[in-house]
Amino acid sequence: MNNNLAYDFSKFEEKQAAPQRPQIEQIYPKVKDTISLPKVIFGLMSVLIVTSMLIYNNVRISEINTEIRMQQQEYDILVNEGIRLNMELESGASLSKVEEYASNVLGMVKMEKSQMQYIELTDGTTVEIMQQEEPNLFDQVQRLLTEFVENITGKA
Repeated sequence: MNNNLAYDFSKFEEKQAAPQRPQIEQIYPKVKDTISLPKVIFGLMSVLIVTSMLIYNNVRISEINTEIRMQQQEYDILVNEGIRLNMELESGASLSKVEEYASNVLGMVKMEKSQMQYIELTDGTTVEIMQQEEPNLFDQVQRLLTEFVENITGKA
C-alpha cells in the first residue's frame, strides 16, 4: 500500500495567539502624566480670552467705521451747503442785482451825459481837474425848485 497521498499535519499543531497591540500607556507612558486639569483649564481660558479680544476689536472697528461714515456724510452736506451759499452770494452780487437794488431801494438813477465831467491832459505828465464855477442865479433857482418838489412828493 503505497499510495502518494499527502497529509496536512499543520491542523494538528497548536495554534499561536494573535499578536496583541501595545497600549498607549506602553508606547507613551508620559502622555497620561502631562495632561492635567489645570493645564486644560488654562488652555481653554487662553483661547476664550483671545477669542473675546478678537470679537471686541471687530465690534470696535465697526463702530469707528460707522462714525467715520456719519462724519463723512456731515462733511459732504456742509461742503454742498458752502457751495450753495457761495452761488447765492455770487448771484446776489451780480451787476444786474446791484443796479436793481440801487434804483428800487436807494432811488438812484444812471448818470446822464450832461452830468459827466471830462479831464483834460495837456502834456501827458500832469492831470488838471477843472474847477466847477460858483452856481449862478439860474442854477440856484433850479436847485431850490427841485428841493421844493422833492419835499412835496416825499422823495428824498
